[in-house]
Amino acid sequence: MKKTKHEIIAIKYQEMFYLMCQWVSNLNEQKSISNYLINNGYRNIIIYGAGKIGICLCEELIKGGLNVEYIVDKNKQGIHMGIPIVKEFKTNTKVDLIIITAIFDSFKIIQELSIQARVPIECL
Repeated sequence: MKKTKHEIIAIKYQEMFYLMCQWVSNLNEQKSISNYLINNGYRNIIIYGAGKIGICLCEELIKGGLNVEYIVDKNKQGIHMGIPIVKEFKTNTKVDLIIITAIFDSFKIIQELSIQARVPIECL
């Protein structure tokens, strides 16, 4: 049976809620995404998704000493904390990692990016 638009939105927000709960739980245990990335040799990051999760991640990474080159979001443009928000991935950007924060569309985004990007791609 096909899900209604409201059911799909409810599932999306439920997934976001669980992600944020895990994130806060990790922070309470002194486990930050920034430290994990630094300890694994990642310094220059692109974030895919400028929604609430993407913006929170951007803030954590900047405060943790990482370089966020830019944020990709097909539906938004602008600047956040000095970081450009652009509509498309730029193939000539030298980064260590792309982090996808649009968890509901992550499989589709990975497929698109894996054709263009020559760096690791991870989802939150």
